[in-house]
Amino acid sequence: MGAFIASRLWRAEGYTLSMAFQTRVLISARMRPGRTAAIAAAGMVLCAIAPAESLAHVRASSPPAALDARVTGTFQMFARITAATNVRGEHVGQSLKRRWLISPQSCAGNVCQALDLDRERSAGIDESLTLRRVAAGTYAGSASFYVALRCKHKTYPHGSRAPYRITLTVSSAVSVQGITFARGITATYQNSKRSDSTPCVLGRSHDAARYTGKAKSAIPSPPVASFSTQVDGATDGASFTDTSIPAPGGAQIVSTQWSFGDPAAGAGDSSTAAAPSHQFSAPGVYTVTLTVTDANGLSSTTTQPVTAPGPPTAAFASARNGPTSTFSFSDQSHQGVGAVPITSWSWQFGDPGSGAANDSTLEDPTHEFSQPGTYQVTLTITDADGRQSASTQQVTVSGPPNAAFTATEQGITAIFAFNDESTPGVDGPVIVAWSWNFGDPGSGSQDTSTEENPSHTFSAPGTYTVTLTVTDADGLRSMTTRRVNF
Repeated sequence: MGAFIASRLWRAEGYTLSMAFQTRVLISARMRPGRTAAIAAAGMVLCAIAPAESLAHVRASSPPAALDARVTGTFQMFARITAATNVRGEHVGQSLKRRWLISPQSCAGNVCQALDLDRERSAGIDESLTLRRVAAGTYAGSASFYVALRCKHKTYPHGSRAPYRITLTVSSAVSVQGITFARGITATYQNSKRSDSTPCVLGRSHDAARYTGKAKSAIPSPPVASFSTQVDGATDGASFTDTSIPAPGGAQIVSTQWSFGDPAAGAGDSSTAAAPSHQFSAPGVYTVTLTVTDANGLSSTTTQPVTAPGPPTAAFASARNGPTSTFSFSDQSHQGVGAVPITSWSWQFGDPGSGAANDSTLEDPTHEFSQPGTYQVTLTITDADGRQSASTQQVTVSGPPNAAFTATEQGITAIFAFNDESTPGVDGPVIVAWSWNFGDPGSGSQDTSTEENPSHTFSAPGTYTVTLTVTDADGLRSMTTRRVNF
């Protein structure tokens, strides 16, 4: 017969447990009636180990149907001990309050293949394990922890190993954007047997519990999509920066999808980069769309109009300043797509004979051409993006007409016939007006005429100076005189 007394400390399922017991072992081939009382009187205790109790035997209930949903965030868990054998400080029916932090993994829609569980035990101890999907809305996983035991005045940090299994089931959920999120869960904890690596005899020891929990985290919300744009007006290239943010307390953004609204760009019309660039196929206004999705599967979309500027269009008008060789030019150019302002003008009048005056940077210049002729006038404009456009027009600078006439005496009378023989000037238009002065004031009002080919009766014999002035369609004039004897 041998005897020992052991005192131990046991930490199990998150609780610090103390277990003190005396054991006296009596080995005998036969036990006669009355020996039990004698043994007790000698200070020896024979202990019978009670079978584990289950809450299911006390309060049987049907679990709710499991729901496939994403289990994420913090859950407040309320537990009731359903079994406790050789676990001092625990008893069947005891209530506990714990915090569980859960992160889903490998999710597609409402179905996740695994849950990372960080569960609170006691005394600030947290424990992590992975639960894997075993059925719709049901996850299970196993792990173990060690309990420090004290035996014969010595502490064994790994005196007992406690393997356990947790099974979690989704009991209630809400839907956001078609994604279901767990709001209520149930779970079971089962430790069937703890090991003992000390010289002291622990005896049979195990525990179990049933949990009910509700999500303490807010219902997940979609992220907020936004972006900024930088357009290079000189090339119609644009760079984009994703400035989206997760919802308050929401999940991290894990994917971006861009559409630049430019189908002519082919495969380049979309991107999944966080900060893409895009070369627009032509000037215009494009609707750019960004969709972001977070780790919860929730998404948000935003659009912005983005303008790819086009070059300006050069145009101008010209007008002759009266019967001169000076012309006025007025800019009539138009801004391109995006209304980028025109910032500079460059004129070339095609008149090298005018020297330095052949060029101008004024918006609306004037130019005096060096001689009659036809000139190629070019206007080049530049906008604030550095884009240019040019326009060329032909400008004709005509010379004055050439006045000429003949005078013929009609028989031996005082009547003379005058015939206009004037010709248009260089590149000039037709003659449109004639003004005759016969130099014969004695003839009164008959001394002048505006006919093209007039006749005149002189008032007395003598020598007269006849003048013809012709005017063309440009207003240019020419004058000639000749003497007529009668």
